[in-house]
Amino acid sequence: MAFWTTWIFLLPIIFNGQESKAQDCGVAPLNTKIVGGAGAAAGSWPWQVSMHYNPAASHICGGTLISDQWVLTATHCMISLRLSDWTLYMGRQTQIGSNPNEVTRSVSQIIVHPDYNNTFLNNDIALMKLSSPVSFTSYIRPICLAGNSSLFHSATSCWATGWGNIGKDVPLGSPQTLQEVEVPVVGNNQCSCQYILVEGANITDNMICAGRENKGACQGDSGGPVQCKQGSVWIQAGITSFGIPCALANFSEVYARVSQFQTWITDHVAGANVGFRTFTSSGTDQDNSFVCRNTDSGTATTAATTTAATTTAATTTAATTTAATTTAATTTASSAAGVGLQSSLFALILTMFLCSSNLIEKNAINTKVKDVRYVISSSLFSTESKAWDCGVAPQSTKIVGGVGAAAGSWPWQVSMHYNPAASHICGGTLISDQWVLTATHCMISLRLSDWTLYMGRQTQIGSNPNEVTRSVSQIIVHPDYNSTFLNNDIALMKLSSPVSFTSYIRPICLAGNSSLFHSATSCWATGWGNIGYNVPLRFPQTLQEVEVPVVGNNQCFCQYILSEAPNITDNMICAGRKNKGVCQGDSGGPLQCKQGSVWIQAGIASFGIPCARANFPEVYARVSQFQTWITDHVTGANVDFRTFSSFGADQDNSFVCRNTAASSSAAGVGLLLSLFALILTMFL
Repeated sequence: MAFWTTWIFLLPIIFNGQESKAQDCGVAPLNTKIVGGAGAAAGSWPWQVSMHYNPAASHICGGTLISDQWVLTATHCMISLRLSDWTLYMGRQTQIGSNPNEVTRSVSQIIVHPDYNNTFLNNDIALMKLSSPVSFTSYIRPICLAGNSSLFHSATSCWATGWGNIGKDVPLGSPQTLQEVEVPVVGNNQCSCQYILVEGANITDNMICAGRENKGACQGDSGGPVQCKQGSVWIQAGITSFGIPCALANFSEVYARVSQFQTWITDHVAGANVGFRTFTSSGTDQDNSFVCRNTDSGTATTAATTTAATTTAATTTAATTTAATTTAATTTASSAAGVGLQSSLFALILTMFLCSSNLIEKNAINTKVKDVRYVISSSLFSTESKAWDCGVAPQSTKIVGGVGAAAGSWPWQVSMHYNPAASHICGGTLISDQWVLTATHCMISLRLSDWTLYMGRQTQIGSNPNEVTRSVSQIIVHPDYNSTFLNNDIALMKLSSPVSFTSYIRPICLAGNSSLFHSATSCWATGWGNIGYNVPLRFPQTLQEVEVPVVGNNQCFCQYILSEAPNITDNMICAGRKNKGVCQGDSGGPLQCKQGSVWIQAGIASFGIPCARANFPEVYARVSQFQTWITDHVTGANVDFRTFSSFGADQDNSFVCRNTAASSSAAGVGLLLSLFALILTMFL
């Protein structure tokens, strides 16, 4: 590879037809830049691509042309894998007005990285193949990509480009000219330190950081490049991925590190002339000796409110921000400590990098995490479930809950009606466009004609304008379900025909088999069940929601030990607190927990002591235990499993069950009687 790299540097610039010339990569004849401004001159960045999401008729992300037919971008930009949803613009200078040097293409193939993780944003890289090759001009050329031996030392000068916002929620002004900003590389040690107090942010070797206060990327810049010049050639170091919006002090932006993906890119663009170059940095990298000062050990931080009007990666920022500044050059673990940014970064990611908040509320993010290669063709998208939309509820902005849920808050909630009784009997969850997950104990009949399922339903009485109904074409109950001990209480129902996803009807993500739900993890239970023991839900019977903490299995087992209850097994998960839990009619419904911007189903309502008694959490089938069983039975459906992570030590591991009377309130209230006479009353 070293010899090849040397050879292509010596070749003259030659253009011939439409074949991509890797030897021409990274050369911008119209770019004479030494220092930058806000608006880029036409042709300054001839590899910059504007990705338009057709349903919104607007720019949503950036990308880079890497050959005559391939574009590099970020997986998190793939809010749809339907090929017809995308139009790509090369040679574009402004988003409004005429672009005489522009060409457009539709998309013939989308490839997202199989190990992309929407929670931690690792491997945030994707490829899009143009419907036909483009001819290279002074305004349309490919960029060189950083090869796998590249070194970008801390403080290396690079440039970020895009049409994104000029500040948090501040759009780029007309005519929306392509913006540019010079940013220094921030070493991974320093970058990790900056984000150390931000929950869930992990800076990996697959990432590179760059930016400085008031200089960085913002909403709409995702997928675009951070590029660094070596000699006369521009080399792409990173793909815009995430950050704290926008360009805050002590929070550099984070990019997918292109050099880490040379093999992956090469394997997927077979035959294309993509030019990789080794970027070199001389001397010692100062990041190697960077020391992260602990926020608890004396590094001073002060909170300050600043009003700034400065250039960001897409531009000039005019924003008022509250930030924590530091007094030491080696700095604090994170300025987040002073301003409450310890809260999850991921609630900000969509707001930060995708085009605008109103668009994001209507569309969801690509979240593929399975160990397969995703090469999507248009034929796949007639009625198939879009797993990449799973767990996103556009109408839900919930932090703490009430009693009645707003329409669309839980778009995967299903109401199961037993036709002979002409009424709701159990809940369920939509997990693809044609499959519903519920509890086996709800299957009081296996006759298909006995069931009608309602998706998008808000109330059991009155009009439901967002609702669709389906009959059932198949019922699958777990073969090892035990009606005495209620183990393996899980079932699947196949809809008679697929449903189309809307803001009110979407699939939930399911907890993968490596998920961890530590004790006290905050989750939500939903359903149309009773609001107390034998106390029915009042008119108009609006879908209910309640926030409940997970109760570890050791503690849960202890609490049920004196009742004649089922054994709390590894196939179960418990959640609830006094006066907060599920009741009759909630069986089969979900226990769901939020990770970043995505809801993940942890459990299926199964049994308990009705209703929401002190010291008796409700028991759910633990979804993560059944990943293989579900996958085996929904062959061909796009059901998305996510690994839910809990950090630190689980306090349930050290839980000690005190003897007899103290271990269960059952002793004092006569609940030694069999639980099982209550189960159907409770949940059906």
